[in-house]
Amino acid sequence: MDSSPGFWAAFGEVLAREYSDVNYGANHHLTVDAYALQHPGKQSPQSINSIAVHLVSLYLIFERDMTMSAATRSMQKLVEHKAVFSWLDPSADLGQVTVRGVLNAKDAEAHVQMVKKWAESTWSAWEEYRDQVKEWAELCG
Repeated sequence: MDSSPGFWAAFGEVLAREYSDVNYGANHHLTVDAYALQHPGKQSPQSINSIAVHLVSLYLIFERDMTMSAATRSMQKLVEHKAVFSWLDPSADLGQVTVRGVLNAKDAEAHVQMVKKWAESTWSAWEEYRDQVKEWAELCG
């Protein structure tokens, strides 16, 4: 992942909340997906795999109404097929909501809601690749 020190610090604070209080961590899976996709890094095998897996995760959650735990199991199956992944050029706009919006949430309920908005915003930013992501999702079984 490629991010500024400020965004990385904000992400660390969000993770600390989610790990220290179960009420904040309800959407932790979405936190990781959104951050990874908003900071995809440069083209490399690791970045290619990360983008593919996190996009498929958001696709399964938002378009197939899969639970986060089921999406996690699917992601574990998906990595067996990493040889078929290809680089997807990130858009200039990777979503209107960022980790800083989550960090500004006043309480656990607002945090969880903001994480969902963040992940939805991030998924929308990658929408042009929906067909490719759907194809990769089929590999999960």
